Amino acid sequence: MTESISAQTDIGAEFAGPEYELALVRMLAFSGGPIDMPGWPAKNLHTDVEKAAEAGLPAPIASGIQYEAHLVELLVQLFGDAWFREGVLQAKYPRTVAAGDRVQPMARVTGRSAKAGRVTFELEVWCQRAGAEKVLVGTARCAVPADA
Repeated sequence: MTESISAQTDIGAEFAGPEYELALVRMLAFSGGPIDMPGWPAKNLHTDVEKAAEAGLPAPIASGIQYEAHLVELLVQLFGDAWFREGVLQAKYPRTVAAGDRVQPMARVTGRSAKAGRVTFELEVWCQRAGAEKVLVGTARCAVPADA
């Protein structure tokens, strides 16, 4: 399990979540609509080869929100319940993720400031696939009690 961020965590500290495989069955469950829907899964660029080709893609791609969820899981591990109260995440998706790709969420502390009994952390965050190719990039911010 990933350690938590505490008020003493240094700038430059890096955290890694586990690697996840974006399996086609999970992509279908995530982007295919209600499983009891007639004609399931819904045909879109996340679930259907033809729809992906119409969009200029070689194969269906995972929804960015699907692997962003793994990054949020890492942030919850780092900040605990504070993430739900005051965490802020901004993310972009510079590359697509296909079925079978393995993705790992990462975070690096880039700033820390103390005010009114709280320590606010700024982080560079990303998800990478094998070879450290970034498929999600962004920033996150959250505070913890100064005595944590």
